[in-house]
Amino acid sequence: RMKPDGTDKRLFHIYPSTPAEPNLTYNEFHPAASADGSRVVFLSDNRPQVTGTDIFLTDRMGATCVRVTRDLHCESVCLSPDGARVAFKDYDPATNKYNLYTAPVFPLNAPPYTNRKLLVSDVKGIQNTTGLEKQCYSEDRLTWTSNDEILFCNDRSGSPWLHRQRVNADGTPDGAPVVVALALGTDHGCWSAQWSSRFNEIYSTIDGGTGLGDP
Repeated sequence: RMKPDGTDKRLFHIYPSTPAEPNLTYNEFHPAASADGSRVVFLSDNRPQVTGTDIFLTDRMGATCVRVTRDLHCESVCLSPDGARVAFKDYDPATNKYNLYTAPVFPLNAPPYTNRKLLVSDVKGIQNTTGLEKQCYSEDRLTWTSNDEILFCNDRSGSPWLHRQRVNADGTPDGAPVVVALALGTDHGCWSAQWSSRFNEIYSTIDGGTGLGDP
C-alpha cells in the first residue's frame, strides 16, 4: 500500500492473524480492495498450512490478517462493494475445471464449504488453457460492481470474452451470465475488466489479434 505519489509504502507480508514484522518468504499476490479501501484480500500459496492457493483478508494498515478459504486452488479474487463477501475462481483438480463462487469473508470457508455459493460452473483458468487463452486467464481479474454484478472472462461463447453475472444479496446467482464485450474474432480476447462507479463504465483489455497489435 502506498499513496499516489509513491510515498508512505507499507508491506502487507504479515503473519496470519498477528501483526508482525514483514515475512518476505510468503508468496502473496493478486490484491483487491473493497470500495472504501478499508479491506484488502489477496492470494497466497505458501503461508502456514496452505496446500493450494487460498484467500486472505487484511485491513488497510496491515494490522490483522484473516484466512478466508482453506484447501482451495483460487486464481482470482475480488471483494463485494461493502467488503462483506468475496468472489473467486477455484480450480478443481479432479475435474480440471474452474468454478466461480461467492462466500462471506466470515466465517472461514473451510471444508465442507457449505457457506460458499456457486455462481458459474466451468469457468476457464490458466490450468486448462494454452496460448492466448492462457494469457487472458492468467491476467484476468474479477470485478464486483456497485450494480451487484461480477465481471469475469470466459469462453462460454467460443472465445475468451467478458461476461457479467448478477448476484443476489445472499451471494447466489440472479439469472445466467451475459456477454458484456465481444472479442474481435476467434483468435482474440477480452479480459481483466475494471469498474468505475462514478461514471458507470467498464474498462477492459482487448487483444486485437493478427495485424491489430498486442493488448
